[in-house]
Amino acid sequence: MPDRGSPRPLRILITSDAAGGVGTHAATLARALRQRGHAVQLVIFGAHPSPTPDLEAAIAPFRLEWMGGDAPDALAAETAQAQAAVAALARRWRADLVHSNQFAFAACGPPTLLAVHSDVFSWWRQVRGHPPPHDTYHTWYRDLVQRALARAQAVVAPSRAVLHDLRRSFGYQGGSVLAHGSPPGPVAAARQPCAVSLGRVWDEGKQFQLLCRSDLALPVLVAGDDRHPQRGRSPLPASPRLRCLGNLAPAQAARLLAQATVYIAPSRYEPFGLAPLEAAHAGCALLLNDIPSFREIWGPAAHYFARNDGDALARALHTLASHPAYARGLAAAAGRRARQLYSVERMAAAYEALYGRLLGRCLL
Repeated sequence: MPDRGSPRPLRILITSDAAGGVGTHAATLARALRQRGHAVQLVIFGAHPSPTPDLEAAIAPFRLEWMGGDAPDALAAETAQAQAAVAALARRWRADLVHSNQFAFAACGPPTLLAVHSDVFSWWRQVRGHPPPHDTYHTWYRDLVQRALARAQAVVAPSRAVLHDLRRSFGYQGGSVLAHGSPPGPVAAARQPCAVSLGRVWDEGKQFQLLCRSDLALPVLVAGDDRHPQRGRSPLPASPRLRCLGNLAPAQAARLLAQATVYIAPSRYEPFGLAPLEAAHAGCALLLNDIPSFREIWGPAAHYFARNDGDALARALHTLASHPAYARGLAAAAGRRARQLYSVERMAAAYEALYGRLLGRCLL
């Protein structure tokens, strides 16, 4: 139970994603809130969710709002079913509030906190270099986002970069920043001369193709799913310095990070980036694409390469490989920043306080 003087225990329904960083974040937050005495119910959307035996979780086999596909009307109908399911569960479970990690569930009964992790329009602008097409799906998606932003009792994002995206893509002027947190992972006594990168291989926003070159100073291990949930496999081109490990269990990924010297994040669109945070906790030096969100989150505790430039990435990796003392200093700086700013305890306390303020306003 919470300590004397702390907020009363709450019943919090959290919507989650079966894939990627949103699912990891939601499960981490749910565990931390339970440790603080609150009751948490996860609702996990999408196929093949990671097992969460220590958490109360309901599996919702509905597609997510970003899965536009070739049948937008079917997705809209499916989303309406999902919204009804969340609203019914919130009533049945007597939730005090809904913490929605998707736009679709920002008005499903109880007071709602909308946590925005990314959006399709900003992905298009930053990955493809232009806004999405004016088709049926994207019109529906834009209306969904704008309704969610208007109806949610509070809106948060993990970085100022995300709030900037919401202003540019949808004209939204509100919201506050509440950064992600991650628990420390294992740290190996001896590190291997290699670099690691984690993420959905099929997502072109991760820009793993920058790693498919023969002149990298260290071998690079990439772990992540190469099978798009709708389009099938999207493997990386073969490269003599690159090894693709496929989808790893969280414990396997943690061991991989614990043994690596450098973590590379080549993403051209990364609203926060949980994998670099996990790598920092594990003792890796961070080599990051020079995009605003990474600069905001990591400041001087990382080495940056010129934005989206594969040659600059190769030169930067050579610098880290040939100057091990510099790399160790960067790793130490990233670890300190991760512990000070992005701990699970700090994140959970901030959400707990926000829930209290939100419910207080809604009861007035």
